[in-house]
Amino acid sequence: MIITPLDAWVKAKIGQREGQTLSAEKLYRYQTDRLKEVIAYVRKNSPFYRNHLAGVSQDFLSCPEDMAQLPFTTEADLRGHYLDMLCVSQSDISRVVTLFSSGSTAAPKRLFFTETDLELTVDFFHHGMTTLTDPGSRVMIFMPGKTPGSIGDLLKKGLNRMNSEGFVYGPVTDPDDAMDALLKFKAHCLVGLPVQMLGLARHP
Repeated sequence: MIITPLDAWVKAKIGQREGQTLSAEKLYRYQTDRLKEVIAYVRKNSPFYRNHLAGVSQDFLSCPEDMAQLPFTTEADLRGHYLDMLCVSQSDISRVVTLFSSGSTAAPKRLFFTETDLELTVDFFHHGMTTLTDPGSRVMIFMPGKTPGSIGDLLKKGLNRMNSEGFVYGPVTDPDDAMDALLKFKAHCLVGLPVQMLGLARHP
């Protein structure tokens, strides 16, 4: 039974043929196998995870629930060891996200993404948005999108692939201006932070 348009996308991702049933068991088996591959990959290529996962046997995973036995990667790790977490050369990085903690003087956290990572996100947005809107529709994006590779930018690229028009407004700071832009754009679908979308819905 097809629940959402994402079902076909997930089946293709895990290598199921058309007509095969997407079962929880097959999905769990795929997730477990992929997680084993990821553990082996980061232990081989990342100085941080080679040490962080030193006590973890790759064969301990039999189901996704076994992930609870993996050691956490903490906020302090993201602040102090982000370069050692890399599994690729810095020249292969296409997007760096720097996260500062509000009211804190602590070092920022940094997350790195390759072009492959960004493409996976665009592909997910392309297929995922088909659950919310149709080709040819207009989607107003109340998320950061001025920077290439940002969430709004990637979402707009995904919408373009389904022949929908995405307009990146950005986070709502002025409800009156946001409402004016929304009415002018005549959006069929809105994407944004839930509290901001609720605020717009209640805005007089």
